[in-house]
Amino acid sequence: MLKIIDAPIDSKILLEIIYTAVGDNLDAFQRFLNKRNTSVQQFIVQLDETVAAIKAKSQGNKNNLEGKQLESFRRGKVVYEEKAVCMGCHGMDGEGLLNLGPPLATSDWVTGDPERLIRVLLHGMEGPVTVNGTTYTPLAVMPGLGTNPTITDQDLADVSTFVRNSWGNSAPPVKEKDVAHERELTQGRGEKLYREEDFF
Repeated sequence: MLKIIDAPIDSKILLEIIYTAVGDNLDAFQRFLNKRNTSVQQFIVQLDETVAAIKAKSQGNKNNLEGKQLESFRRGKVVYEEKAVCMGCHGMDGEGLLNLGPPLATSDWVTGDPERLIRVLLHGMEGPVTVNGTTYTPLAVMPGLGTNPTITDQDLADVSTFVRNSWGNSAPPVKEKDVAHERELTQGRGEKLYREEDFF
């Protein structure tokens, strides 16, 4: 499906493909829509919106990083998906997981002040958090990575660069020295988790 959407094709052609796949089962397809209180017209509108959203996100994933910044981004992807397993709460697509972690995609927490992002990564966070006007209340706390002996300042810089330039985000990369500076400034905090009100 994603390959089709990436091609020069519009939702009308995609709709024809769907109807062709449905074949002689148009009545069953109509019953499927009826169960969801959706008319064919509403389905077409939703299809248009879905295709537009997927195309926008796909285009947004193409960042303009080069050289060492791109290398940092690629290392950060490994940290996000494997080393720190951030995806376990925030999802592979950065959209967040219900009751676990808020979205990172197009998040003002991610693309805004890099010092705030670094501090959250270092010391963790708990409690409700408002992202782009919507309040999320994760059941679990986000642990700080600053005391994890397997996670370096470079790892934190890399994963920061990755999330700041994925899923439609676009923000300047974070460097290792930036993380080291914030670590020094907040060293007296210990393992105390941040709350949203600490930043406002």
